[in-house]
Amino acid sequence: MTRERFNDKFPRKRATVKPGWLMSEAQAAVFWRLWAAVMKAQGWPSSENNARRHEVLAALGFSSVKDVDMKDGFDRVKKRLEELADKVHNEREDAGQRRRFLHRIDEQCATLNALMGRDAAGAYLAVLRIERFKRFAGVNTVEDLPTVELEHVVMTLDRVIKQQTEAAPETDLEGEPF
Repeated sequence: MTRERFNDKFPRKRATVKPGWLMSEAQAAVFWRLWAAVMKAQGWPSSENNARRHEVLAALGFSSVKDVDMKDGFDRVKKRLEELADKVHNEREDAGQRRRFLHRIDEQCATLNALMGRDAAGAYLAVLRIERFKRFAGVNTVEDLPTVELEHVVMTLDRVIKQQTEAAPETDLEGEPF
């Protein structure tokens, strides 16, 4: 299967972004929901909404909410808004990055299962966990791996998917020739 045909069959889901914004629409919705909670928790009058929002964003290095990026920028803004809204924030520092890696691994597993057969990805991850990361079967899951190891899993699965797509004959997902 050529890379082009693979990309047609397994397109990556991209976040939708409003024109002129750097964060996704879903992140923007989270931002505005949290901002409303901040205004309420802090007891700020609605007449100060814009000034307070710009003040909070400026303290984090952003001139506008449109300038907040999808990754680290959003993670920092979300954490600060949750603090201001008196929401307990006891996530790890790298929680956003971990969520992105785990989401990517889920996408890769679905792709591997489609390419190699039912639960091929689960079997591959179990072997990878035991051999590469010196974990014992049944003790740790992929979610338990440290962030740096999650990044290695993403890179490894990308390589395996590439090898499988280059080695795969020109067939559809049911194994029938095109």
